Amino acid sequence: MAIRLAKSCLVVLAVVGGMSEAVAWAELIRLKNGNTVEGAIVSQTEHEVTVDIPDLGRMTLARDEIASIEGAGEAGQTAVQSETTNAAIYYGRALRQLRYPASREQVDLVARIIREGWPQEQPELVELLQQHEAVRQEFDKGIRLTRCDFQFGRPVRSALQRAIPPVGQLVNLSTVVLLQARYEQSLKQTANAIGRVLSLLIMARHLAQDPSLMARLNIGAIEEGPIVILRQELESDRLSPQLRTQIAEALTPYLDDRLSAAQLIDAQHEAFLSLLRLQADELDLANLATDAQRQWAQQFQHAIMTQGQQQAQHYYGLLRQAADTDRPEDWAAVAQAAQRFHQRLNAVFGNRQTQAGGRSSDSAASPDLIDETAQPEVAAAGYVEAMLALAAPDVDDYYEGIRRHREHGVALRQLQELARQPSP
Repeated sequence: MAIRLAKSCLVVLAVVGGMSEAVAWAELIRLKNGNTVEGAIVSQTEHEVTVDIPDLGRMTLARDEIASIEGAGEAGQTAVQSETTNAAIYYGRALRQLRYPASREQVDLVARIIREGWPQEQPELVELLQQHEAVRQEFDKGIRLTRCDFQFGRPVRSALQRAIPPVGQLVNLSTVVLLQARYEQSLKQTANAIGRVLSLLIMARHLAQDPSLMARLNIGAIEEGPIVILRQELESDRLSPQLRTQIAEALTPYLDDRLSAAQLIDAQHEAFLSLLRLQADELDLANLATDAQRQWAQQFQHAIMTQGQQQAQHYYGLLRQAADTDRPEDWAAVAQAAQRFHQRLNAVFGNRQTQAGGRSSDSAASPDLIDETAQPEVAAAGYVEAMLALAAPDVDDYYEGIRRHREHGVALRQLQELARQPSP
């Protein structure tokens, strides 16, 4: 008997663990029958349009079936376009034109300017900002919208099949916006600068609409620059009462919607259970020949969810406690649990590699994580531990993300109170 993971489940594991290729930026195609399709247009003629839909492949649509195409990506496309209500389309257009960073030296210089302010002469950075005018125009269109769907409407069977937004590129985009704000400060255009800084809180709220833990933890990288600049401005005597009110009014809904550390962990907990449900449904049972094999497999499928709920409740409970207390001994308990999961996974990989004779093979690269010689409940327990090892984020990275999330929450509330006070 050989029960194997469906291929789609193996792909999903990378998403749960925080690793994903950047989602392809897409166009929204409205059909005359009322349906919509979102994907990247790869070719089109007078009579048809071919669209590449992530994870689903290519689809060719007859031109006379299409009502409109929104968010065309490449120059020269002749499709009819209309304004979209999805901010991710505009962020995608901005990222396609983004040319930052060009070097490590440029990154260090821009980071210093964001922390300390614009120096006297920086002609190269002025030129960089001029080159990114079109980027900022697309960004400005995105922040005017409420909805932001980085999946572009593609159908998914599970939350774990969702592609993770390109958070690294979005952070680079936010850096260009902050650099423009610092430049406007140097030109005494304070109101414009404050508006740009606050616009990044809108992008952060857009990113928070995505359920992935990786996206939500990386919101902290977008928050960092605005916190620095807003604190410096609020502690000075440069801001008018109107600008202070504007800042306070922008921070209020942002903080109301901002997730707590416990909510972030609960979302990851639910994502893992969603993964298990998907895998239980997609285990390959087609090659089972006997009633005994089928009975074992059915018991194993049931045990996956039973064991998964128990072990996930324990592990994510440890995480929640560590996030709440921030005590070293609580984080050590999380690390110990994660180490046990990884030992289980390493044992499985090691056994499969030994069976493959040390050679690279499909079976060694995609190991069978199910011990079919054990009782179904025992096999399920080991299987769930291996899945937790693949799904659980690195404890050090998780600690850093939660710490930053908590510190930024405190800092943003302090800024909110400071903005409500009269100028010093």
